Amino acid sequence: MVDKMAALTGSEFDTAYVADMRKDHKMDAKEFKAKSAKTKDTDIKGFVDKSIPVVGEHLKRITAMRK
Repeated sequence: MVDKMAALTGSEFDTAYVADMRKDHKMDAKEFKAKSAKTKDTDIKGFVDKSIPVVGEHLKRITAMRK
């Protein structure tokens, strides 16, 4: 990904960056929710549950940048 992004400039870079961040945040949101449902460790569950809204907000903002 670094090589791909380094070769881009201007709006091509912006478009590719937003697309990659959107994809990554969607994957992160899904993984955090799955981990929350599966983990038995209360510390990990607490961290994940606090992080889910943050990841969701990041996804919302990066999605808005795409428009």
